[in-house]
Amino acid sequence: MEETQTPKKQRGTGPHNAASPHLPPEPLTGQTYSEGNPEGSGAWEGGFLGTKKRVLGGRYPQENKGTYIPVPVVSELQSGKWGAKVIMREDRSVRLSVQSSSDCIVGKFRMYVAVWTPYGVIRTSRNPETDTYILFNPWCEEDAVYLDNEKEREEYVLNDIGVIFYGDFNDIKSRGWSYGQFEDGILDACLYVMDRAKMDLSGRGNPIKVSRVGSAMINAKDDEGVIAGCWDNVYAYGIPPSAWTGSVDILLEYRSSENPVRYGQCWVFAGVFNTFLRCLGIPARVVTNYFSAHDNNANLQLDIFLEEDGNVNSKLTKDSV
Repeated sequence: MEETQTPKKQRGTGPHNAASPHLPPEPLTGQTYSEGNPEGSGAWEGGFLGTKKRVLGGRYPQENKGTYIPVPVVSELQSGKWGAKVIMREDRSVRLSVQSSSDCIVGKFRMYVAVWTPYGVIRTSRNPETDTYILFNPWCEEDAVYLDNEKEREEYVLNDIGVIFYGDFNDIKSRGWSYGQFEDGILDACLYVMDRAKMDLSGRGNPIKVSRVGSAMINAKDDEGVIAGCWDNVYAYGIPPSAWTGSVDILLEYRSSENPVRYGQCWVFAGVFNTFLRCLGIPARVVTNYFSAHDNNANLQLDIFLEEDGNVNSKLTKDSV
């Protein structure tokens, strides 16, 4: 499988190893990339009969759930739809340009080539080297995460370092943070977060659902998510939140141990969540809020009870800012 180097639009396949910080080497939804068939595949004496690529995801792929995708060979690719176009025939070799749909679910797919021959249908064998990652694509106008500003795409998708503000509104502090969304192993770790949440595969093409699941899973509370929070300054069983300088070590440890990483606080949660989103192709940035409302009784409003003299009744008031 070869990488197509058309800037910003076409992406190749292979391990998520951040070969370039400006061109993440994964196919994004709505994009095309080239696929070279092994010699002898798709061409037989008497002529080329037909080829169909099949892309599968999950344990039990189903076409109606978007986890089994037959990719037809067509004369012209249609915008926003799966398709494969022959771009070269040479002797007994055929090269296809494959385009994914703009609403395809994101994740890691197994790829096969089925060839119609005079002797029946032959399908290529399982080969992990042709596994394909498909991500959201903020460069594609038909993708739900499309962002039409190039500078914003550079900052909110491709930039792998940043500054996070923390502290108190009277004493604002900042620290550098390495998001590392292109580092080796991070994409698999982010996909594992969705697997750990048991997120339905058919919902993984919806950036809103993916964002909500990711947001819930970054905090380990209730769902054995990525980071265990700690605010009592006792860190004997883990690493103090202030010691972290980036997301990579946290996500890789969570993936390898399959247990929450100790410990984090607000800015650590935010930094790791930002990595999760940018890694999957969803534009994101970290915003620090110094006056956060806490709805502790879950009635979707902030209730403050006052005494006759105007002072806050601390016994009745459960919510806070």
